[in-house]
Amino acid sequence: MKPHELDFPIVDAHIHFMNQKTQSQAVKLWSRGNQTLIAEDKKRRNKHAASLNNPPWEFPDLSGSEMAVKWQTELAENGISRGVFLCLVPESADFCEFIRRGQPRFWGFTTVNPLDKRAVAGLEAQMQGGGFVGLKLFPALQRFYVHDEQAYPLYELAERRGWPIIFHMGLTLAYFADVRYTNPLDLQPVGRDFPKLNIIVPHFGTGYLREALFLAYHCANVHFDTSSSNIWLKYLPYSFTLKQVFEKFLSVAGPERIIFGTDSSYFPRGYRSQILHAQLEILGQLGLSKEELRNILGGNIMRLLKQEQAPSDD
Repeated sequence: MKPHELDFPIVDAHIHFMNQKTQSQAVKLWSRGNQTLIAEDKKRRNKHAASLNNPPWEFPDLSGSEMAVKWQTELAENGISRGVFLCLVPESADFCEFIRRGQPRFWGFTTVNPLDKRAVAGLEAQMQGGGFVGLKLFPALQRFYVHDEQAYPLYELAERRGWPIIFHMGLTLAYFADVRYTNPLDLQPVGRDFPKLNIIVPHFGTGYLREALFLAYHCANVHFDTSSSNIWLKYLPYSFTLKQVFEKFLSVAGPERIIFGTDSSYFPRGYRSQILHAQLEILGQLGLSKEELRNILGGNIMRLLKQEQAPSDD
């Protein structure tokens, strides 16, 4: 199964916006300026890239508008109708410019510090316009427990406005992360207390396979995206293939709670077409109906974003 063979749009629900300015801001913010951690993080990322036969991490010194043109080309060349872009720098002017310039092809998930007393007011301001449609939180970098009730006013606002929240749970490549905050089951009280809040856990829980499946059982408002190389499979204490992961989540969560993504991010690697094609091959082997494929490859995220169909590419 290939993108051009499908008669419905593919939406990639997990792409990172990274230019030189925002990445420098992100590293400074999440490392707390610790130069030793910054150096180790860079070494770790490039070692990881080499293990996957990817080029070293680089971040173009381009404006938000220039990056939008670059990513529009990447999506078009790979048969992707729309992309959900994430940025881990609060109130990034470049990211705002990027989303505005990329509409209607781009949708943006912004971020705030959930424990900041100004978080709710800051998010409300970002909800007024600019192309943002959701919130991305990263507990291992922001160093908070997702069930901390200090964050509940933020969840209340997102639920009231119909904004989904992506919580990166599980392992992360970032060397300066704190993985004490990453167990997907920590989201169970959140899903329980905010039943109308649409929660997305990326990368199938990033190594916490058992916990993510338990969470799927407990909370019907939790969705799972398929993005990244899913290299965490290598570190499980038992043998499991990506196809088996898809089968297990289809069995437990159902096709209406699985969302396609690639975790594309930096250049010169660009769009991760190998992930797109590998996952299309797996999906083609699973005996899914056309409607189920449509939902996984775009329909589910469009429903969460209240988009009945992807806008035209005109």
